[in-house]
Amino acid sequence: MVKVALPKIYWDSSCFIAFIGNEADRVDVCAAILYRAETGQIELYTSCMAIVETVRIHDVGQAESNDRIQAFFNRTFIIKIDVNIPTAHEARRLQLITNRGRVMRCI
Repeated sequence: MVKVALPKIYWDSSCFIAFIGNEADRVDVCAAILYRAETGQIELYTSCMAIVETVRIHDVGQAESNDRIQAFFNRTFIIKIDVNIPTAHEARRLQLITNRGRVMRCI
């Protein structure tokens, strides 16, 4: 039996912040993608740096915000990519060739 590769989706911190923060114009799309990842329809990837960048939820106290963010990133269907030196250099290289030096997330 041939195993079919699942579609791969990458999220940076702005996607997590939009979902966790319940941003009106983005939360439904984010929820649909998360559902597809949780049910095994897609693979959802993020950089461990996204965890660092997702600092707080607006209108929620810091302790509750921290607990909710930590619990969210502990979901096993979110595949975390470690950022090591080779990955960082490759991301930098990709920024230079694909974005003409403009800062964008390439990890």
